[in-house]
Amino acid sequence: MQTRHKILVAGGDARNARLACLLSMDGHKVECIGIERDHTVIKSGMGIPADQLEEVLADKDLVIGPIPFTLDGVRLNTPLSDEQIQLSRFLSGLIPGCALISGMIPIPLVQFATSRGIHVCDLLEREDMAVLNAIPTAEGALQLAMEEIPVTMNGIHALVLGFGRVGKILCKILQGMGAEVCADAADPVDAAWIRGYGYLKVDLDQLETRLPWAEVIFNTVPALILDRSRLSLLSPECVVIEIASKPGGLDLQAAKDLKLKVIHAPSLPGKVAPVSSARSIRETVYHIIEEREG
Repeated sequence: MQTRHKILVAGGDARNARLACLLSMDGHKVECIGIERDHTVIKSGMGIPADQLEEVLADKDLVIGPIPFTLDGVRLNTPLSDEQIQLSRFLSGLIPGCALISGMIPIPLVQFATSRGIHVCDLLEREDMAVLNAIPTAEGALQLAMEEIPVTMNGIHALVLGFGRVGKILCKILQGMGAEVCADAADPVDAAWIRGYGYLKVDLDQLETRLPWAEVIFNTVPALILDRSRLSLLSPECVVIEIASKPGGLDLQAAKDLKLKVIHAPSLPGKVAPVSSARSIRETVYHIIEEREG
């Protein structure tokens, strides 16, 4: 890119810390707030104390926030910081005309920022970023499964709930490893693709027929699917990997009562592949800038 931007990377996990370094290497002026515990930010000297937020925001034409933007609707998501940044303060400090790029931004906050002349873009609302984000999510889920399951993935009975972006990639990798893959899909087109790819298919209203069969379950659906009655059908050795965003797809209390092995795995890209994820975000950020600048 020829245009050099003044960028603030605010909050987020290791993805944003690596992203800041990549953008700086590209020649942009980059500063960071709310990531001060990351060693790459410490080494780079890009970290700025949170009490200087307003001053730092005053000259930034591009602000990149975390994924997800907030966990409680009150504060910016800053897992690598000891400082808390109130969303009201953060959004009020953005200058009209600047771009705010983040992920999973609550609609009321988008509306507030937009009313102040801020160009808001939710990364995960973009198909290109959502697909790129699905790859480390799927690989990370498989890594967790392999660490917990005492058998090889080759030949294992794997049930994938949800055939969206992550579900599709999970099924593909699992099949490549020799697993017996079963997937569910409510959409007739997805159901056709499941058959076309050679996976087993199960309808949600017949899920009970496949639950005793499953040795590992990957849930990608953010709506209750595995309730107490369904969880009771699982083998005690079955491992459930919960990838879906809140509220998730299973009854956690029931799983605990039944002594099932459940691994809750949010924000996997930032944990298992922060550099690859940062590269994907950088690529998408540049696409957004190009679209905005024409």
